[in-house]
Amino acid sequence: MSRPPYPPGTAKPGLSAYRLPIYLPKGSAHPGRAVTVWGCVRPAHYALLDTHRPQTALIQFQRGGRGGWSTVAPVTFSSASASCYFTRQVKLPASGSVRLVYQYPLGDVRLQPGIGNTYFDPLARTSVSRSASVTIR
Repeated sequence: MSRPPYPPGTAKPGLSAYRLPIYLPKGSAHPGRAVTVWGCVRPAHYALLDTHRPQTALIQFQRGGRGGWSTVAPVTFSSASASCYFTRQVKLPASGSVRLVYQYPLGDVRLQPGIGNTYFDPLARTSVSRSASVTIR
């Protein structure tokens, strides 16, 4: 019998990509043109079911891959029958990084580890984010 590649309780490298995937089908665009951002906010669906309140994730931009992040578009999930997936067109001012940020509802006990029937475990973190790069030329 072989040993598992990861020690028990250790996250696999792809876990964060599974939780909050973000993808830019084209990693470059011309100035003034919109860039397609595709992603999925898996925990938003469960938070919506638990809280009965719309859930919002943010698409943010960081110029040149350095410095602060600014919000360029919200992504709101308001229907329990809706999927976690989304596609948005956003205009970016320059080359840089694009990220997707989601914050867990504070006080939602069903999203705490080991409670409720959701498979998404926030691991005691209040927010998650993932990023991708884009070049504007």
